[in-house]
Amino acid sequence: MWIAVIFYLACSIFGLLFMKQGLNNTSVNVAKDAPFFTIGSQLDLRAVIGITLYALSFLTWLYLVKRFNLSYIFPIITGLSYVGVLAVSYFMLAEKFNAPKLVGAVLILIGVLLIFRNNI
Repeated sequence: MWIAVIFYLACSIFGLLFMKQGLNNTSVNVAKDAPFFTIGSQLDLRAVIGITLYALSFLTWLYLVKRFNLSYIFPIITGLSYVGVLAVSYFMLAEKFNAPKLVGAVLILIGVLLIFRNNI
């Protein structure tokens, strides 16, 4: 189980990181009267890598949802994803980190631990 969870988290978190970095250099336009958007003709390689990683995370998510109870796997994946994105954003994107985010991350990790221990 944990190999699939770690693979999901790595693909999802780094997929988001690469998409963020790649889309910063790519124009994305939303049409005013339609629910469509266009991406500039020069799609940054990091965006393509990010989209690929995120697609792999989705396929892994399908495996995890099929194998485990949704009420068990969803909070674990969501909580660990949030904490992982927070850490990667701080260390690799130089985004601000403050006390409320730290307290929130710790509470999330405690919640994940409680859910995990309750389902062993």
